[in-house]
Amino acid sequence: MARTSNKNANDIKLPKYLKLNKGTMWFDTLGANCSNIRLSNTTTKFVGRGFVSDQEHEEFMATGQSMQHEIARDENNNDSSEHGQYGKVQIDDNSFFETATVEKSKLANIMTAYKNGILVAYDPENPPVQVERVIKKNFSFKKNSGNGTDGDIIFTGTNKHMYDKLNNAKHDDLMQFIENAPMSARNNLMDLYDYELSGYNRINRPRDTVLDALKSKLNAFGPGMSSITVEEFDNE
Repeated sequence: MARTSNKNANDIKLPKYLKLNKGTMWFDTLGANCSNIRLSNTTTKFVGRGFVSDQEHEEFMATGQSMQHEIARDENNNDSSEHGQYGKVQIDDNSFFETATVEKSKLANIMTAYKNGILVAYDPENPPVQVERVIKKNFSFKKNSGNGTDGDIIFTGTNKHMYDKLNNAKHDDLMQFIENAPMSARNNLMDLYDYELSGYNRINRPRDTVLDALKSKLNAFGPGMSSITVEEFDNE
């Protein structure tokens, strides 16, 4: 990844807030001019290996590493439900920061991440609305057809138009369709993303170019829908 010099960082105006857009964690903690910004896209933390002192917690926040503790046990040598109980706890949202809090001489790595889409503009007062998407059954098969087509796979999804476009449009035509799609077509693009990610195209596997174009277009629509992130879809 190309680095941005401090001079170039001073020439470009950053948004008031930047949010982690790609990946789960981003640390700018190395080098003489690092910003010491640490971002995480998770809002829960898994806990449960005994007690952690304040000093250990500070060391973990500074280095990202922590000491290994023995699992707390009760008198019957079972995992203790009182000491170091396993579970998840809510933590503060540490996925964004205010750019004005960073000295201009330490913005180089932040600018590089911003230029590469790792960090994006964000408004904490108006966060994007999270949209729940229900994955429905997309295929069935013919039976009792009486014409010898029993067992043929048929598409039964909710958006046959987008399914047909994936299977019939040339790659360049599909990319142009995505690029020129208006905001009113965002539901179609979401379905298109689901189908492409599932390999419902004529090569039977996802294509990075199509998925990246869809993510970029959907994220450009901003508030009113949830931002597409790598881990939201690519780990299904």
